Amino acid sequence: MSKQTKLQTKKITSANASASTSQREILLADDLQQCQTQAPEDVEALILKVSESFGATMEEKLSKFSETLDKISTTLDDHSVRITAAEQRVSDVEDEVTGLGKRLAEAEKKIVSLVNCVDDLENRSRRDNIRIINLKEGTEGTNPIQFFETWLPSVLGLDKRPSAVTRIKMDRAHRSLGSLQGARPRPVIIKLHNSRDKQRIMAAVKAAPVLEHDGERITINQDLSSAVREKRRAFNAVCRGLIDKGIRFNMRFPATLTLTHQGVTHKFSSPKEAEAFVQALV
Repeated sequence: MSKQTKLQTKKITSANASASTSQREILLADDLQQCQTQAPEDVEALILKVSESFGATMEEKLSKFSETLDKISTTLDDHSVRITAAEQRVSDVEDEVTGLGKRLAEAEKKIVSLVNCVDDLENRSRRDNIRIINLKEGTEGTNPIQFFETWLPSVLGLDKRPSAVTRIKMDRAHRSLGSLQGARPRPVIIKLHNSRDKQRIMAAVKAAPVLEHDGERITINQDLSSAVREKRRAFNAVCRGLIDKGIRFNMRFPATLTLTHQGVTHKFSSPKEAEAFVQALV
């Protein structure tokens, strides 16, 4: 049966029901009018008839009302079931998110620990390395190892010490990765063969006031990981302030500023704390 046929059937049924109700009301009105003109015994019969007709009419209307209420009740029950199911799903998701939050916090702790371990391993692998900064590009020529084995003792004055071993054995020497078009030369990284040679070099660097080559000031430092260099770079402003005030200091691994003022040793792992201390000095 098509939708149009169904609609027509519903309209006909509704019209018949309305006509039936209207007929009952007309009959009820006629019966009431007859009650006023007939004898008492006839009146009782009419009252009974009117009561039955009124009861049938009310029963029919209440039946429709009851059907409507049943439909509403069914709909509410369905909505209640769906809401309960949705609340359960939300509760399950919240429980799962809580568990994921704990796992994420644990994973973050492990990642931090692993990053620190990797950084420590990287710095250990660089333990016998030195970094030369601001040396002009091409100075080392085509054989960097041969050049620096001769150049380093000369620039540090190690070849002028008769009792000292002047030769410095190297495993590797190369420029760090980077663009050749930069304003500053790329740092030179040298892997020393012996740890004692590094100690000699760093002691000579500390003793020398200024290191120069071809009129340019150069710097020789320990070769550290980028993470440690970044931490130390945060102390640059503090170090300049200490130099201006004539206070000696050194940087402990990985990035702890240590200085002695008025016979008291101070250590700072935070650049802000160190800066506040230096500003408070008179």
